[in-house]
Amino acid sequence: MHTLWQYIVDGFAECVAHGTAERYFPNTPVMIKMEKQRARTIRCTIDEQTVEAEMNVWVEALYEAGIAWCDWLNTHTHSAIASNLHTQLEQLKKTTI
Repeated sequence: MHTLWQYIVDGFAECVAHGTAERYFPNTPVMIKMEKQRARTIRCTIDEQTVEAEMNVWVEALYEAGIAWCDWLNTHTHSAIASNLHTQLEQLKKTTI
């Protein structure tokens, strides 16, 4: 599961920096595509489902869910992966909000 989180966070960071990002989930044909629509709006498409929202809404939702995942992972595995993802989420939030 941590790999999927990393794909999503990396893709979002790339979209913020470059205006677009595409990622395929590992070992599946499922693609996530993120695109800036306007200065502060991002459209996310997973397969055929699309959602568009303000960047701050995306960042807050991604941050809250990601931190909850990191907390769970730390509680059950004491993994350095969770620490790295937590740091990356903190940096992403600081640079986008």
